[in-house]
Amino acid sequence: MRHGRVDEGRDGRMLLLHGLANNSGVWSRLVAQDRGLLGEIWTADLPWRSDGPPDWGHSLDLLSPVREALTAVPGGFDVVVAHSFTSNVVLRLLTEDAGRDLREQIRGLVLVAPFYRGAPAEFRGDTVPALYDDFVRVMREGIAVQARPGTAPDMVHAMAERVCDQVGPYGWLRVSDTYLRTPWLRLDGLGMPVLVVAGGRDHSAPESERLAGALPSGSLAVSARCGHFPMLEDVDWFAGVLRSHLMSVVLASPCPTGAA
Repeated sequence: MRHGRVDEGRDGRMLLLHGLANNSGVWSRLVAQDRGLLGEIWTADLPWRSDGPPDWGHSLDLLSPVREALTAVPGGFDVVVAHSFTSNVVLRLLTEDAGRDLREQIRGLVLVAPFYRGAPAEFRGDTVPALYDDFVRVMREGIAVQARPGTAPDMVHAMAERVCDQVGPYGWLRVSDTYLRTPWLRLDGLGMPVLVVAGGRDHSAPESERLAGALPSGSLAVSARCGHFPMLEDVDWFAGVLRSHLMSVVLASPCPTGAA
């Protein structure tokens, strides 16, 4: 765990969680300056980070690392922001009995580029193989937006393929299982306001929109200019929609459990 930013004079505490094969640096543009967010902004590096342990996928338990991050600071967090794969792990934790106490503590949730299908019949035989190909594209997109100007496209593609190889077969099993479980998420038990953020150029945008509609208190923000990494591609827009969400769910309600 680490502080990304501390703004004195503001209340509230927010946790930022990276996605698969990324790390806390994916939030660097967001926390690089004061954007009128909460007083404390924290990040956490999860086992499936880019420089994480190569055997993280050997464990069937994805919920414990996320729960550890959510409870690492006394008093917990008012708002949790999670990206891509991790947003689905967070969603699973909070909709299962193991996350009941966390549901009572967190006042707002932001899911960036989550994936979701509402029924098992929506998955086809080629869904899992296509997931790997799509992730190569996503990694290429993320690397390109952070690479030095002039980096050759073939170099970006090679870097993306190397990142995907590092995830390994067991990691891909965990990703595929998380995706295939989405029809059984007990979304009706998640009463907190949830903002779903998507980029209109991202292949997962239609699924993000469906998830927002399936949540009891879900809302959707889509940028037509962005792909899978709106917090990198258009950080001003991303910060704006995040700030509006914080204003509505944190500043307008009392703290339920004594969190800062």
